[in-house]
Amino acid sequence: RSSAEEAYRRALASSPLETDASMALVGMLIEDGRLEEARTVLMESIDAVPGNDAARDMLNAIQP
Repeated sequence: RSSAEEAYRRALASSPLETDASMALVGMLIEDGRLEEARTVLMESIDAVPGNDAARDMLNAIQP
C-alpha cells in the first residue's frame, strides 16, 4: 500500500494537475483515517485545478 501512495505522490509532484492521482491518494488517506493529510492533498489539488469540483465536494464531505 505504501508503494501505491508513493507512486501517487510522485505523480503529483511531477504533474500537480493530475486529478486522478490526487483523488486516488485522497481515497487511500481517508481509508487509513488520515483525514488531515487528505484535506491537505485536496486543498493542493484545488489550488492546482480550481475547477476540480470532485476535490471540492470531497473536501466539504470530510471537513470537521
